[in-house]
Amino acid sequence: MRREIKSKAWDVKKLKTEVKQEEYRKEINKIIRSQHEEEDIEKAWDNMKIAIEKALAEEAELEKYIKKCFDINYELIDVQIQKLAYKYAKALPHCEIAQKWHQAEQAKQGWKTGFMARRKTIL
Repeated sequence: MRREIKSKAWDVKKLKTEVKQEEYRKEINKIIRSQHEEEDIEKAWDNMKIAIEKALAEEAELEKYIKKCFDINYELIDVQIQKLAYKYAKALPHCEIAQKWHQAEQAKQGWKTGFMARRKTIL
């Protein structure tokens, strides 16, 4: 009878140990998943930074062209700048263009306002 009790006590201890090990495994897996998520977020952020830098570099090319137009006294009105921006974006192979731009075949006024705010040297 005592042997049975001891063996049952040992089984309870063993079960407790196994349960603790399983809890530790789960916690470790959570930590590993969160580390992977953080790495994924960092990669996404880095990719976003690269995309923004590319967009700003391309926008700088557009700015140079508009400045050149102003320098030779060929001033562009807002609508012409917006149409030029649309055509330029369309010519870029990796540029995603908003559906509203396609419908109007020109950049929207909000883009132009932001462009002029970012590129203060144009005017």
